[in-house]
Amino acid sequence: MTLATIPILDAWYALGGGSLRGKRGQAFWRDGDGYSVAVNAAKGTWYDHRDGCGGGVLALVETALGCDRRAALQWLEAEGFIEPRTLTHEQRLEHAQRRGTASTVALDIAHWRSALTSELNARKLAAAQADDDEALGGAARLCNVLENGSAEKIVQEFIRHRANDPAGVARLLATGRARDLEAQRITAEVVLLLAAVEGSRDAA
Repeated sequence: MTLATIPILDAWYALGGGSLRGKRGQAFWRDGDGYSVAVNAAKGTWYDHRDGCGGGVLALVETALGCDRRAALQWLEAEGFIEPRTLTHEQRLEHAQRRGTASTVALDIAHWRSALTSELNARKLAAAQADDDEALGGAARLCNVLENGSAEKIVQEFIRHRANDPAGVARLLATGRARDLEAQRITAEVVLLLAAVEGSRDAA
């Protein structure tokens, strides 16, 4: 992946940026001050209306980390956004496999989330008709997490609900909470992928 093809929202969330409102985000590198940063996912650019600066992914990394170009490129390499020139063929295959696994897991989570949200909405309707406030409240709380929660929270709910999943997807993510570095990396990429999907929807 080259600098020009890095999805800016992926970099935004990896740097610690929060969810967007419309196409605006908070300048998290200065603890935020309202939604003063415009992020254009289609063009891969951002602009800070308070400070009057902006640019592409590289400028975002430099600004967010307060570093120079070289350090920003090193960060992008370390996070897997760009491939180091020293990467071996085997390492590239490993990276591609990990990214593929993360994409598959993220798709599984997205399908699970959509199906459970529909089921919860049906439960809410039934509970309201039956005047069951406890059931209504429980379904509403979980539905709110699935519809408005962060990518990390959604992954946590997925692990909790699918801990005994025979396909092993949730088990793989749960392992990432331990000391399996490969599973941790996959989990991190899943969170990024889910966050990017949410960001793209907000920016549309």
